[in-house]
Parts: sequence; structure tokens; C-alpha cells
Amino acid sequence: MSHDASFAQCRSLAWHSMVESTPSGGLALPCCAQCGHQFYPPQRYCPRCLHGHIDYVADSGAAVVLSVTRLHHTLKPAIVSSLPLHVAAVRTDSGVTLFALADDMLAPGTRARVSLSRNGWAPAGVLRVRALSLPEQGGPV
Repeated sequence: MSHDASFAQCRSLAWHSMVESTPSGGLALPCCAQCGHQFYPPQRYCPRCLHGHIDYVADSGAAVVLSVTRLHHTLKPAIVSSLPLHVAAVRTDSGVTLFALADDMLAPGTRARVSLSRNGWAPAGVLRVRALSLPEQGGPV
């Protein structure tokens, strides 16, 4: 088995449940059925109350960029040709903080949208963040 094939298999069952619950081009986040806490990364138990019934709820993906860094090295051969990658820390409007691949170096405070993307080197899915255009931000057209 190749390194890339084993990488896809190491994703958790909770990750696969989130991917299956996410509409194409959208985002679904884990949400505890007991206390209603939304969180990331997906996991088997709620990090707030430890309840084991986790639902996945659609989220708009609207977010604000907290910070971005540039990744120059990877241990995953399939990604080497895509380096450098931009990795952003973002906080969704629903209050969940997560990391996602960014198309560019986004300035902190930039309004953005997070979505789940599936591609050749990430068939199990990867979170992506893209800056919103000015009309989507509520700014002048």
C-alpha cells in the first residue's frame, strides 16, 4: 500500500461522517445532540459534555481569517508539486475555529468562506478557505 493510500485511510470515522454529511461545495460541522455545542475537528465525543451522539449540521462557512502561514515542506509526496501551501486559521461566524488551506496569503480580518473540497491528492476531503468578494462581504459593489 502506498503512503498516499494509507494517509487517506488514517482519517477518523468522525471525519468520514462529516464528509458524508457535507453538501457539495459546502460545509457541515459536528454538533452535539445533547448540549448543541459546535466544534472542530470532528470527534466521537463532544469536547464540552462528552456526549456520544454527534450530528453534523450545515454551516454557511462564512468566517474571518485569524492568521495565515506558508507551508514549504511536506511528508506527503502527492502534495510536493503544490508547495508552497497557505494554511489559514479562521473563525466561522458560528464560533468554530479551524485550519484550512487558503488560495493565497490572506490578511488577518479578511472575510472568507470555508468549504470542504475533494481533489486528486485529498480524496477524503480537505477544508479550503477563499476570500469573499466585496459584494459578499457587504461592502460597495
